[in-house]
This record gives sequence, structure tokens and C-alpha cells, in this order.
Amino acid sequence: MKLKEVYECFKTDQEFIGAVNSALKEIAEKNPEFVYKPKTSKMDGCHYDRKSVDGPECSGCLFGQAFQMLGWSDQFEKESDYSIIELCGYCKVPSQKNWTNVQLTQDTGNSFSEAVKILNEAE
Repeated sequence: MKLKEVYECFKTDQEFIGAVNSALKEIAEKNPEFVYKPKTSKMDGCHYDRKSVDGPECSGCLFGQAFQMLGWSDQFEKESDYSIIELCGYCKVPSQKNWTNVQLTQDTGNSFSEAVKILNEAE
């Protein structure tokens, strides 16, 4: 399922954003101290579809896992090198401004719980 199709399952932009934020928090609650390190030759940034070199079994970075929890499965989109805001723009789905900070916090070696703190501070 493309990310746009996932978005279309929700009635409003805010409902979609809320569901993504809830999924992000759920992932962080399950593994609060987990630091995502993608299995790739390039250790920079996150990957929406790559496992981590250590820690619990996962199917990608925070946003990759959150979108997958909501039904996202399009491999072409998951393999993109887009930032979260670029990905949402490309897929024509709404995003939240602070998602960039969540992604950046994760990508600079911080735990999932540290990354989602940004969402809690915005509430």
C-alpha cells in the first residue's frame, strides 16, 4: 500500500498525523533506549525499510516502522532517501513540522524515547 493510500484511510489530515504520532510513541514505549543503526554500508541517516545492526528486531527507522504499522508497504517509497518531510511531500500526504526534529534526533544517535520527546513537548 502506498503512503497516500494509508493517508486516505483517515478522514482528516489531523487524524492521520495523530495516528502517526501515536504509532511513533508506541514504538518508543516498547523500546525506549533503542538507538537505530541501519544495516547498510552508509551509517548516515535513517532508512524506512532497513533493520538495525543491533537491538530488537525492527523493520526500519521510527517513521518507517510507524507508517508500516498503519499499513504502508510500497517498497519503492520505503527505499527512498527522502527526509520525512520530503517523503510526505513526494507522497502528497500531510506532515507535522516537528517530525523533522524527531527524525534528526534519531539520526544523530539518540534513543527512540529521546526522539519522541519532541512530540510530547509540542502537546
